[in-house]
Amino acid sequence: MRASATDEAARVQALIGWFATHARVLPWRARVGGAGWNGEPGSAARDPYASLVSEFMLQQTQVSRVLEFFPRFMARFPTVADLAAAPEVEVMAAWAGLGYYRRARHLHAAAKRVVAEFGGRVPASVAGLRTLPGVGRYTAGAIASIVFGVPEPALDGNVARVLLRLQGEDLVPDATETTAYLWEVAGRHVAAAVDFTPGGAGVWNEAIMELGATVCVPPPAEPRCGDCPLAASCRARASGTQCQIPRPKARAKVTRLNVAVIVIRDRQGRIRLEQRGEKGLWAGLWQPPTIEQARAIPESEVAALAAMRGGGAPQRVGGVGQFTHQLTHRLLAVKVYAAAAVACRVKAKAGTWADAGQLASLGLSTMHHKAIESARTRVDRR
Repeated sequence: MRASATDEAARVQALIGWFATHARVLPWRARVGGAGWNGEPGSAARDPYASLVSEFMLQQTQVSRVLEFFPRFMARFPTVADLAAAPEVEVMAAWAGLGYYRRARHLHAAAKRVVAEFGGRVPASVAGLRTLPGVGRYTAGAIASIVFGVPEPALDGNVARVLLRLQGEDLVPDATETTAYLWEVAGRHVAAAVDFTPGGAGVWNEAIMELGATVCVPPPAEPRCGDCPLAASCRARASGTQCQIPRPKARAKVTRLNVAVIVIRDRQGRIRLEQRGEKGLWAGLWQPPTIEQARAIPESEVAALAAMRGGGAPQRVGGVGQFTHQLTHRLLAVKVYAAAAVACRVKAKAGTWADAGQLASLGLSTMHHKAIESARTRVDRR
């Protein structure tokens, strides 16, 4: 069901007015010079690099989680040139714990391309942004509109949910036909926003994302229609279907994986680490020797890997802990083992030995940090 141009204009005016007083204070929303966001002459611009970093971090990750990582990451890599020049191991270490590590590699590659091909300036056009690794239609539209004022829609999960409720459309959000329809609806509202105020495209895009994140929230929470500035024109609310729209996505199958993590220490107390491959789970991160498989992991396989990585038949190989670790589509049943290297200095073929201070400078997954801490705690108690 199509909203009229009058409806779209009224929605734009109401939502932009609401956003002016209800927008959360987020570090990537800071503007160079500290001016406001409303596009008036003299307003300072949003930092394109900070926006690029935040958009990568916010992909499939809650704002509260990104707020923990964004300030530290920006302090370590304050400019796109700093990020482009950094070794990958430092970038992965700064990202460690945020998950979906392919985003970090794409962001690093995007920074390199910005420096090499765009003179160190994040491109302002959608076409230019789409040439950057890891930048799709949504990210390009968000940065182009919010940072550079380009009249381009930006459709993420929050926006899709709000628009489906506003339109009263009982559709599956990620179906191909639904996505095409929503981009068209988003484009019409952006056009109305451009007519309403200078810089309106970016303000509308950010405001509707904010509404979806804080008021028109996803199930199982109920949308707070009493606080919504668009309630009067929401067809789902009018029909009482706001809690049924959008239709739920098909639940992804969760795979159970058995994991054995072997924390091997040499006589200096350093831990044996090796780097994972370039593809798959935790690609490119560092870890203690680890076995992952669907079937149960025999103790003999653990002992054999410990011997191989520890320089011979290791001493006191034993289980020191276990826990479960939930990923998006995997449930990891983790068993932690401790072992001592036989030789004083075992050659670290395809790996390294790291002391406690060095662990922080290498990229390890949250699960592996938990395993190392589990081994340390249990060994210290003996």
